[in-house]
Amino acid sequence: MRLTQLEIGFLRDFIDHHYFAIQMSQICLQKAVRPALKSICQKVIAAQRQEIHTMRSWLINWYGIQYAPTTNKMNASKLSQLNSLNGSQFEIEFMKTLISHHWGAIILGGQIIDRAYHHRLVDLAADIVSAQTQEINELQNMLKNVYGIQYEGAAAAGSAVVYPRK
Repeated sequence: MRLTQLEIGFLRDFIDHHYFAIQMSQICLQKAVRPALKSICQKVIAAQRQEIHTMRSWLINWYGIQYAPTTNKMNASKLSQLNSLNGSQFEIEFMKTLISHHWGAIILGGQIIDRAYHHRLVDLAADIVSAQTQEINELQNMLKNVYGIQYEGAAAAGSAVVYPRK
């Protein structure tokens, strides 16, 4: 795969990936009971909106491509499920979903770091890996301390990512 195609694919995929996290986090702001969880959701929304803006500008400036975020059927189904839950059921499902979602970002981000042409894209991917690893730690700790749930998420077995500290 050419670097151009790799970067365009990554940027489009990550814009959609971030858009889904924002949509989930907006539901979180409405349904979460714990202020600490709402705070995480506010951070996700702010950071990922800015990153979407940056990635969309790179698609235009580097490749002449305009791209708007999309939601696939699986993500739309998950959003419906989250909307149907309340209280602790919502919080547990949301945190598990966001942990697994962040693992996906860490894996994708790690793959582009070694292969991208544009250094700013490499830097963004590294920042995403770092930030989302930290958020996974926060969410895992909240699941464990509040609900007594030990949850690792859906990290790929044998992946080259660094697992968050326990």
